[in-house]
Amino acid sequence: MNKIIIFSFSFILLLSNCKKEKITKHSIKGIVYNECTNKGLQGVTVYLNDNHGLNTSIVTDINGGFIFEDIETNSLKNNYNYNLLVPSQSGIGSTNKENCRFDGDQINFSLSDIEKEFQLNVIPGFLNLCYSTNILFPIIQPDSIYITFEQKIIKNKFPNIPASGKISNSSTINSCTANYPMGWWYFTTKKWKSGIYSSYLDSLYLDWGGTNTYTINW
Repeated sequence: MNKIIIFSFSFILLLSNCKKEKITKHSIKGIVYNECTNKGLQGVTVYLNDNHGLNTSIVTDINGGFIFEDIETNSLKNNYNYNLLVPSQSGIGSTNKENCRFDGDQINFSLSDIEKEFQLNVIPGFLNLCYSTNILFPIIQPDSIYITFEQKIIKNKFPNIPASGKISNSSTINSCTANYPMGWWYFTTKKWKSGIYSSYLDSLYLDWGGTNTYTINW
């Protein structure tokens, strides 16, 4: 009789120590934020993976938002770690929008942070800016033109943005500057012509992966 009681107690204890599997579904959401425009960026692929085999992706909506729905966690698995990623691209030698410069971002987080709203900060690049003068004859020294290009929102993050480009002694200029950040670019032109100095300001919007031409008036 005592053996039966001991066996029954041991069996009950064993059952109480067995953990029952529980599947919980979560939503992981956020925004891809374009630092060049201070707005969300549409049409960007966001990748999500974890240390238990999850590997999926989604494209951002018109406001740059994204949401991964029905992401499952298993109560019998421990230490969930996640990675949200928008990949970077160098843009070197690119000839199309898909391969132009793109500074991406990633966020690593654990299960305890899964309900937060995440923000991935990115810097897309335009493809080409071609600038030329409307000069019909050679510039004769000391006549010259200097032009400065500036993307004011993020200029401090790009020390390689051309500070100035000197144009002189040329009949035609056509120079393409590739793989710099998109957005509003501001031009300052300083001109010495026939001993008279003048300057003027102008601006041009360069879209993500776009190509545009700017004419410098002589």
